[in-house]
Amino acid sequence: MDIATHLFAFEAEGDLLAESATKAGIDGQVLSCPQWQIRDLLQHIGQVHRWAHSYVSSGRTTPPDASDSPATPPGDDELLDWFRDGHQTLLAA
Repeated sequence: MDIATHLFAFEAEGDLLAESATKAGIDGQVLSCPQWQIRDLLQHIGQVHRWAHSYVSSGRTTPPDASDSPATPPGDDELLDWFRDGHQTLLAA
């Protein structure tokens, strides 16, 4: 897959997740992972976006180490905006 196709898919899938989370609500269940709510998925993927951004933006090539820690997600009222911001930040990088 070329980079343009990958970025197009990444943007579309992140937008779909945000739209679905808006419709389902953050208390909704993740059907493919019943022990998780939408909140858990947004927190996890938002942390992954920020982790990936730290690599892309810095050119880092080493694996994570003990000094790396995941981003701390905000409360429920700000979670969806936080997810969208991290998604767009990684996409722009």
